[in-house]
Amino acid sequence: MTPYSATIHTPRSVMQRSGMLDWDTQPTLYKHYPAHLFSYAIDAVPALAYIGLARSITQKVPHPTGLYHRLSPPSAGNLHPLELYVQLRGFEGVISGIYHIDVYRHRLVLL
Repeated sequence: MTPYSATIHTPRSVMQRSGMLDWDTQPTLYKHYPAHLFSYAIDAVPALAYIGLARSITQKVPHPTGLYHRLSPPSAGNLHPLELYVQLRGFEGVISGIYHIDVYRHRLVLL
């Protein structure tokens, strides 16, 4: 028996330790901040429209459990979804600050 016996991965150990995921109880793919925080629709400020290209839903694919969203840029099968934050200063009509890009709602949320 080696010191690594408890944590070694072999085809057999993976099969014995693996379980089925209950997809109905998985957390949401999107980070949502409270609705009371100030936000802008990404398209509301023409100078910021390019931000929507950095992180967006590119396709909605039908799936037996609902719609599957393909995102840009992709992450490891959405096992570790990417979150994008930007600092905005000097844009006319925009409050300076740090914003979260809310992909699902297509909004910039002021943090």
